[in-house]
Amino acid sequence: MFIRIVPKGATPLVWDLSQGPCRIGREAANELVVCEDGISRFHAELRQEGKSVILSDAGSSNGVFIDGDRVKRPTVIMPGERFTLCRNAATVWFETMTNSSVVIRRRPPTRGASSSSATSVCCY
Repeated sequence: MFIRIVPKGATPLVWDLSQGPCRIGREAANELVVCEDGISRFHAELRQEGKSVILSDAGSSNGVFIDGDRVKRPTVIMPGERFTLCRNAATVWFETMTNSSVVIRRRPPTRGASSSSATSVCCY
């Protein structure tokens, strides 16, 4: 299942959940890097279970919220539903897609590169 993740004020990311989860956080090792105050290094995760998309808090300090309610356990989210990474920080939503000819992923960091180059996206 392809999903299109739309972070507020940032470039959308198309991710194939059948290839693995989409991790979200400040750390460059995440598939979606969000550099905002209050965002943990590994903040949240989206994954596919059957035909559902599951949102989990990855042990963040400031939480993940759907409609203002803190996500305390893995939760099914619906296409178009918005979730927030910590209160008053990044708002993210996603859309399911039947297929995608271009999957956008984070460029792996190169040895000796600054962290800013690791957070850019490129087409594979």
